[in-house]
Amino acid sequence: MSNQQNDNNLHKTIDNGRYKLTQRLGSGSFGEIYKAVETGNDNKEYAVKLEKTTEKSAQLKSEYALLNELKHIDGYPRVFGYYKMNEQYYAMVMQLLGESLEGLFDKCDRRFTVKTSIMIADQMITRLQCLHEEGYIHRDMKPDNMMIGKEQSNTWKVFLIDFGLCKQYRDKRTRVQYDYNERKNMTGTARYASVNNHLGLEQSRRDDIECFFYILLYFLKGILPWQGLKPDPKKERYEKIAEKKISTPITVLCAGLPIEFQMLLSYAKNLTYYEKPNYAYCRVLLRVLARAVGVCFDWRYDWAYVAQGNRGRS
Repeated sequence: MSNQQNDNNLHKTIDNGRYKLTQRLGSGSFGEIYKAVETGNDNKEYAVKLEKTTEKSAQLKSEYALLNELKHIDGYPRVFGYYKMNEQYYAMVMQLLGESLEGLFDKCDRRFTVKTSIMIADQMITRLQCLHEEGYIHRDMKPDNMMIGKEQSNTWKVFLIDFGLCKQYRDKRTRVQYDYNERKNMTGTARYASVNNHLGLEQSRRDDIECFFYILLYFLKGILPWQGLKPDPKKERYEKIAEKKISTPITVLCAGLPIEFQMLLSYAKNLTYYEKPNYAYCRVLLRVLARAVGVCFDWRYDWAYVAQGNRGRS
């Protein structure tokens, strides 16, 4: 979308003028994100995701339907309507959230402490468990798709967002998992993708879990060994990342970190396609580590100390 189109969108309204776009916030897998105000409700703020009506891989309507299914679950953005804004765009009005973990990671000099990483992980494992129990896998776990709350009551809470690549992994009626397949294209973000995803194997719950634990290592170490590999074309880059990911031992990936992180990644990588992850085991392991290193779940993250000039950050 061009800058001119972005500027033009700021003059658009939704639902007969009920919502007015005010500021472009960014983009997701399949759409642009704007801030909007509800003109008849003290200018209450929302986020609006736009998708072109000509989009061949339209995802917004299904994302709206999914978020409606998840509205009873904590840690997922609420949605308030799906509209055809005009002949050019469909729009989904949803809860306005705060910053992404990627943005906060930058503010913290691209390194999170063990405390902050554990508090994030404790929540995200629960987010994935809830999503999986509803019959879906995310398939694009990355720090940009995790955001903190914006309201005073939820600034401590981490939300999972962007369901453009989300997919059912089992039949809704029978709850039977779909058959295992091979020769699939890699889906999602290569930096955090599971090894099986790189190899073209059908994704399941295990892949979301492995993907998140790579993110956890990224938060703790600041960089993953396969970052910066840029051969052309893109397919070759994906192959190089896969080779590096496969050839790097878990002990090397987790070097310098408490043994629990090695145990978590080993557990994730050994899950089978049909296996239900033991989410409780993962959370308990994190809680055991928290007690061992004296971490208190007070929900004060590294970025709170950065805002205070790094006072008190451990």
